[in-house]
Amino acid sequence: MDSENSDGMNRCADYIHTIDKTTKVAVLSNETYGIKTKKRNRQFVTEMTPPQFENIDDFSKYIVINKLGEVIMVTTWKDNKGNDWHDDSKMVQEKIVPLL
Repeated sequence: MDSENSDGMNRCADYIHTIDKTTKVAVLSNETYGIKTKKRNRQFVTEMTPPQFENIDDFSKYIVINKLGEVIMVTTWKDNKGNDWHDDSKMVQEKIVPLL
């Protein structure tokens, strides 16, 4: 979640497009979200998290959006509780893959 013109953001988008040119990358506007990482992340996560999901304003999460643009899953660190925090593959298999 770098600012929109940062080298890191541009390198990340370039890398993603080397894997799949059709991948869409959303970039948060500095004008709307500011340039401070914590503030930008907190605001974005708050806006993206529907009321049925717990809003924890860290950014170690997955946000799953269906084809209609509706948020159908927002994970938090609690979803990976009991697993190795370095490896979220078990949580992904249990929570994310069934939605796909």
